[in-house]
Amino acid sequence: MISIDSFHDGGAEMFAIRLANGLSDNYEVHFMEYRAGASNVKAQKAQLNSKVKIFSPEESIYYRIISKFNRITRGQYSRIISSTLSYCRYICIQKYIEKNKISTVNSHAIECNNVLTRIKKHNPTLKLVLSLHGHYELYRNNYDVTKFRTLITNHIVGFDNIIYTTLDQLNTFIEFGLDTSRAKRIFYGLVFETSKASHKPFKAGDILNLILVSRAIPEKGWKEAILAVISLNENNVKVNLELVGDGPLLSELKSKNYPDFIRFAGNVDNVLPLIEDAHIGLLPTYYYAESLPNSVIEYLSCGKPVVASNIGAIEDMLSYNNEIAGVLISNQRGNPVKVDELKTSIEKFATNPQLYNLYSTLAFGASEKFNMSACLSDYSSLL
Repeated sequence: MISIDSFHDGGAEMFAIRLANGLSDNYEVHFMEYRAGASNVKAQKAQLNSKVKIFSPEESIYYRIISKFNRITRGQYSRIISSTLSYCRYICIQKYIEKNKISTVNSHAIECNNVLTRIKKHNPTLKLVLSLHGHYELYRNNYDVTKFRTLITNHIVGFDNIIYTTLDQLNTFIEFGLDTSRAKRIFYGLVFETSKASHKPFKAGDILNLILVSRAIPEKGWKEAILAVISLNENNVKVNLELVGDGPLLSELKSKNYPDFIRFAGNVDNVLPLIEDAHIGLLPTYYYAESLPNSVIEYLSCGKPVVASNIGAIEDMLSYNNEIAGVLISNQRGNPVKVDELKTSIEKFATNPQLYNLYSTLAFGASEKFNMSACLSDYSSLL
């Protein structure tokens, strides 16, 4: 069983879906949405294939009755009801695991991990595999020292294996006592749908097409990207920017009267055709939990040079034969990128077609580490 918190339509959820689909060719795969009520837009859910069995403890009749009672009483007994709902989730998950004879649970969400470790205490043969997505760094930033230590220690003790993508993640767990023999680095996998033959050319005089794919939240650098592109066009450097994704920032930005070279695509089920039609992939992120962003993998798989922040594992993602398939912008988690630096990085490609072609070749090479077959093989070894 693969578990996520909810279909927040982010990178961690997208990889969990791709992994479930890939494993379903050889295994019976169940997919748990731990907190179905935590998200409203669930576009990614439709991408799970028909072989994967979807489950949420919040679909239980008991959970629904208790939730309805909470609404009727307008939260009058919120503390008692919250504890009751948590216990209901625990019982529902435990019974589901027993009923379906699930032997391994791979968690992609910190929210459900305490419940899983609790279930394992009563079912010691259940194997727990934890995939890290940067959320521990976010929780560490928000929790006091004692609360975070309790949280991470429980997960270190309760999970059999830890899968990490960045050295930051591994070092955090080592700091709190993880035996590294239980840790394994596995990059996300993607089934490539493009080839070098479909590569989009760029020559002197062409307009440079940029694409930024992410959730529409401030920390992904949408505003900074827009400001950089506007400034470039004002300086007669012709650049288009397409922003793809949904989120709380989208309606605010769409309401502004931006020039025609700024376009918003909203949520797109299959983003690869849009990426193929671009020249450069952007991700000027300063998201605190950034680890191994899916959009960068998608850019590379289409042979697109990448202009991105140097946080999480992005430098490792862009590396190929001791070269970088794009330009890294120096900044730290939580600190917005400098618009002038982003502008300069984009301008390097707009004024140098040879650089674009060179880095495109590097992008295809860098994408090889994200082959889904290798990813599935590595995950299967831990089942």
